[in-house]
Amino acid sequence: MKILVITSCTGDKATSSSVALKFDDFNDPARVARREVELAQYLRPAGEMYTGQQHVRAMAGVRRLRKVLGDDGVQVSILSAGYGLIREDRPIAPYDVTFNSMGRPKARSWAEQLGVPDAARRFAHGHDLVFVLLGSAYLDALAPPLDVGPGQRVVFFAPSKERSRVGRATLVPAGLEECARFGAGLIALKGRMLELLGRAVSMEGFPLLEEILADDSPKTIFDAMDRAVGTR
Repeated sequence: MKILVITSCTGDKATSSSVALKFDDFNDPARVARREVELAQYLRPAGEMYTGQQHVRAMAGVRRLRKVLGDDGVQVSILSAGYGLIREDRPIAPYDVTFNSMGRPKARSWAEQLGVPDAARRFAHGHDLVFVLLGSAYLDALAPPLDVGPGQRVVFFAPSKERSRVGRATLVPAGLEECARFGAGLIALKGRMLELLGRAVSMEGFPLLEEILADDSPKTIFDAMDRAVGTR
């Protein structure tokens, strides 16, 4: 079994600079390359650059999943408003760009320019389970729904209001009710949910993943997260 996690960038980063990349830099790939040379001491792999709570908790869940499936069994892609959809090992410079400050038309247009929708569908191919941890503005950039292939389960952790946008994928509600249920604020919630799911899989093993793959409702996932609350 292969899993893909698509999560979002965060404002908090492991390195910072007064000359971090800005929106205008990303309009010119050659300029980005030059700026990355200037900022070489600040570069980090994307998986290590982001230090916001959603990312930190999501990566804790990924490490648990990898204990069951191996490092190659779980891939992580991060949706960056500057770099586009990138693999976790892609070195990046600190930057100050977010889809949250763009309206929907601009977010979609900029995401198209970055190749985000095509990359998401290309990355999802060949994965049995795809977990998407994105807020509404980043969903605009992704342009759901994602096609669900035979035997594949795509799972969005997202607000209930996004249900109509995910198509045949499974939506696991991530809102205020779930904040209380799983002990996290809204910003960290989706990462917390993947952390709990990873914890459950590490305890119960491969059969739980098979149950998730077979269930097109959120019930199996919710039950697993509930069992993981309070465990280590």
